[in-house]
Amino acid sequence: FWLIRVPSSCRAQEETKGHKEIGVHQVHQEEMVKMVYQGYQGPLVLQVLAETSLLNMILQSQLIMAQDLW
Repeated sequence: FWLIRVPSSCRAQEETKGHKEIGVHQVHQEEMVKMVYQGYQGPLVLQVLAETSLLNMILQSQLIMAQDLW
């Protein structure tokens, strides 16, 4: 899955704020992640999952073939 990175400068500012503001920020961030995932990255996530699955199948078949050679 894709992770949204927060620039370190934003993170440093966030750490100096009160707990209440950080909590509000976390809720806002969750909403942003949800919106980005639903709107833009949903298809990308599916594509990455498909490619990862295909890569796993290829690697497994290579391992099986390597075992057969031994």
